[in-house]
Amino acid sequence: MNYMLFLIRKKLKIIFLVGIIIICLGMVSCTKNLKPWDNPELVQVKTEGFEKYVSDVTWHGNAYHANGKEGAKFKIYFNADGYSELWVHTSNKNDIGRWRIDENNNSLCTYYKNLRSGQETCYLVFRVPNSNKLEYYYMNGKLRGKIREVTLGDDM
Repeated sequence: MNYMLFLIRKKLKIIFLVGIIIICLGMVSCTKNLKPWDNPELVQVKTEGFEKYVSDVTWHGNAYHANGKEGAKFKIYFNADGYSELWVHTSNKNDIGRWRIDENNNSLCTYYKNLRSGQETCYLVFRVPNSNKLEYYYMNGKLRGKIREVTLGDDM
């Protein structure tokens, strides 16, 4: 009888432990899917703050693929007049285009001559507090790129 009680208690402990593990894994996967506007570690760059981050500066960063994996390194220069130049490390190619601020959506919109066949795409830009780092996202909240450094002027 004592042996049966021991086995039942052991099974209950295992079931309890497995339940805790499942709950913890669920919590971790939820934080991975956190939208940038819900992430307390990010601050959205709003229309009035864009000038600091996209007017006569160069972004040094990496694109991210839809599956979340890090993609190509790049540099983007944003001239104060709306002109932009893009350099992608892996292909060693430059592209030229334009940028603008969409005040209605607090977003940065870009188009380049060759990239995306000249189609304009808008992004939400977030800064990482207490750093010189930015992250930018498609309008649906999917990560598009991370900027590891922002330098003043044309640093192409």
